[in-house]
Amino acid sequence: MCPPAVSNSFNVMIPMLLNLSIFAVAAALLAVFAGTDLCTIISTCISNPLKSIMNAGPWAVILIYTLANLLFCVGIHQSTISGATVEPILTMLIVDNMATFAAGGTIQPDHYMNMQIVNSFALIGGSGCTLMLLLDTFLFSKNKASKTVAKMAIVPGLFNINEPVIYGYPVVYNLPLMIPFVLLPDLFIGITYGLTCAGIISPCIAQVPWTMPPVINALLATGFDWRAGVWQALELVIGMVVYLPFMRISEKAIAKQEALAEQNA
Repeated sequence: MCPPAVSNSFNVMIPMLLNLSIFAVAAALLAVFAGTDLCTIISTCISNPLKSIMNAGPWAVILIYTLANLLFCVGIHQSTISGATVEPILTMLIVDNMATFAAGGTIQPDHYMNMQIVNSFALIGGSGCTLMLLLDTFLFSKNKASKTVAKMAIVPGLFNINEPVIYGYPVVYNLPLMIPFVLLPDLFIGITYGLTCAGIISPCIAQVPWTMPPVINALLATGFDWRAGVWQALELVIGMVVYLPFMRISEKAIAKQEALAEQNA
């Protein structure tokens, strides 16, 4: 009888070999009969149209991140949507900005919307800008469980890792917290793009690791423009103000649930 470890490896290997074979045959047929390849088709039919949409402004990015964060609120990681649609294009745009800046050129308006705007200004503490929720919890929360989660999640949150908040606080299936979780990133993408277009803050010219803590990443991303650091500090305050009433509504709902559970017990 075949050992489980061996049979399990074949369960993965056989579909993988079938997929490789199908794409190999498709690539050969395209090369022989059409003189092209899959990468060229993907670039022509998908990448270039998406890049044109990204160049037109923040609206497509806002739409995608709205959908992605909504899915995150029901347990599906937002990168499943954003990582497969807009992030490759936005990353290409920030890479172009880096090359332009290194060559001494001027960043063009059609490259103001890029991946670094999202990472630095719309994912503060991770998806949904949950670092502001943690700060509110430390300062204003009366719920012991929430404070315990905040103590464990604050250090990862400073480095934009917020799964402990999303699944432990939780944000998932928590209707009051879902509202700012979805709306805050959209708000910050739109305002940051507008500030860049108005010349109030400098365009992003560096691709900074997404785990870089707040304020520092804004300074590095914009070539040490102090105004970008100030704007990100203001975002922290705005986010705390927005999250606070929803956090209180959530805690009241939790308190009612606990009271009902005690009565039933």
